[in-house]
Amino acid sequence: MSYRLMYVVIAFLLVVKSTVAAPFSRIVVFGDSLLDAGNVQAMSSGELPPWPAYYQGRWTNGPVFSDYLAERLGLPTPEASRRGGTNYAHSGAETGWDWTDESITFSVPGMGLQVDDFLANDSPTDSDLIIIYGGYNDLDPGRQTNARIPAENVIQHARTLYDAGGRHFLIPNLFPDSDPSQNSLRQSFNGWLTFGLSQLRRDYPVADFYFFNSYDFMIDLYNHRGQNGLIFTGHALNMTTGEVAANPNRYLCWDAPWCHVNTHVHELQADMIYDKNFAALPEPSSWSLLVTAMLAWRPRCKNSIAAAAKHNSFF
Repeated sequence: MSYRLMYVVIAFLLVVKSTVAAPFSRIVVFGDSLLDAGNVQAMSSGELPPWPAYYQGRWTNGPVFSDYLAERLGLPTPEASRRGGTNYAHSGAETGWDWTDESITFSVPGMGLQVDDFLANDSPTDSDLIIIYGGYNDLDPGRQTNARIPAENVIQHARTLYDAGGRHFLIPNLFPDSDPSQNSLRQSFNGWLTFGLSQLRRDYPVADFYFFNSYDFMIDLYNHRGQNGLIFTGHALNMTTGEVAANPNRYLCWDAPWCHVNTHVHELQADMIYDKNFAALPEPSSWSLLVTAMLAWRPRCKNSIAAAAKHNSFF
C-alpha cells in the first residue's frame, strides 16, 4: 500500500465513522411506567410509587432498561426530567397529547406532551439516542380499542423529534398480554408500529430507527423459564403489606395488578437491545487506535522494505 493510499483510507474511515457510527452523547426517554425514573414520584411528593421497595421512583425493584442501556453505552443515566434529567417518561402516560388520571389528586402528561415539554426546554441533537416506548396504557380495558391510533402517535413523535434535529431512535414494540382480547390489541399495535417504522426509514434514510421486539423477547423468556428460573405466576411485592418475597428477581412480575417486570428482566432487555443494535458500533477509542496503528506502520514498513531489498528476500 502506498503512503498516499494509506492516508486516503484513513480519511475515508474517519468520514464513515462520523456519519454512520457517531457515538451517542446522552439518552432521552419518552414513555410510561416501564421507564419512569421518578417523575410521578416527584409529582406526588413521594406518595407514588406506593412502597419504599420501589427503587428511586422507578416502578420496579431496581434500574429500568434505559438505565442499564446507558451503562452499556458508557452514557450518563437518564434521570427524571422533573429532577433535571432527560427521562420524560411518566407512569400512567398514554401516547397522545392528553393528561391521564394517575390518581384522584393529579394527572400525568401523555407522550405527546412529554415531547412538547422537552422541545420547549431543550433540543435533540444528532448524537442523542431517543427512546420512544409506550402504548400499554392506551390499550387498557375501557380505553382505546383501535390499536392503530397509539401506534401512529408513537411514529408521529419520532417525526416531530426528527424535524427538531434527532437522528437516532430506539422504538420497541409491546410485550404480550395473558388476556386474549388484550393480547390481540397489542399484536395489532405491534403490526402498525412495524408498518410505521418502515415508513420512517423510507422517509428519513439518513436517520437510525432501531427496533426491539419486546413481544418475542417475552415469549422467549416464557419458553425458557426452566433455564432462566423466572416464575410467571404471582408477584414479588405484597401490595398490602409492602413486604418483598425472597429472591424477587425470580418473579417476572414485581407488583400487581400492573405486572411491572422486575429489574433483572429490564437488564436482560437492555443486554439484548445492546447486542442486537449497538454492539457492532465501533467505540471512538477503537478508531483512534486504528489510526495510530496505521500511522505507526509507515516507518516500520519503510524499514522492512529496505531490509528486504538489502538481503534480496522478496518472493
